[in-house]
Amino acid sequence: GNVLQDMQPYCQLALVKSTQAAQQQVSFCEEKHASSEDMKDVPLCIVIDSLTGSEGDKTKEDMVTTGHAVKGYSENALIWTTWLRAKSADLIGKPISIVFTNHLKEKVGGAVRPGMPAQKTTPGGKGQEFHATYYVHMALMGKFETLNRQGKELSMVMEKNSMGPDKNKISSDFLWWYADNNPHDQLSYFDWYST
Repeated sequence: GNVLQDMQPYCQLALVKSTQAAQQQVSFCEEKHASSEDMKDVPLCIVIDSLTGSEGDKTKEDMVTTGHAVKGYSENALIWTTWLRAKSADLIGKPISIVFTNHLKEKVGGAVRPGMPAQKTTPGGKGQEFHATYYVHMALMGKFETLNRQGKELSMVMEKNSMGPDKNKISSDFLWWYADNNPHDQLSYFDWYST
């Protein structure tokens, strides 16, 4: 039969403890996808939450050696920038998307005038923005709860779009609930009818 029609949704969760381990997991998924004759043309989406959620191996080794944390920003940013430069070339022409989440934070030492909003930045260096095809900022607009579901209203702004116009905006409800009241089986979706 048709692979796309016969294919059941599939999700694999991998918990990794370092930046390099996350990168190795992406490469593993890409290689498994490409090696399957039935699956190589089926779209694959790999999600990494979050881009700067774990430290590099060297930063961890330095913490063990010195007994305390040291500045690790430049190492992590360099690791991701180098990896993104190499990986983006590998993915040309393949039906593979890599989605990263990251967190917008107030810029440390970003002096602002009184009454002006604090400057915001995303950790992990500028390479992530350069290599991204799309860069979407999401913000929480509100929360709600129904009888059997919880949700958040999210605002999304397309900050960068290499395939079309930038700065498009949308807001939508994001809902989640637990199948059969099992806290280990969470289902979630965007309610596009609420936009």
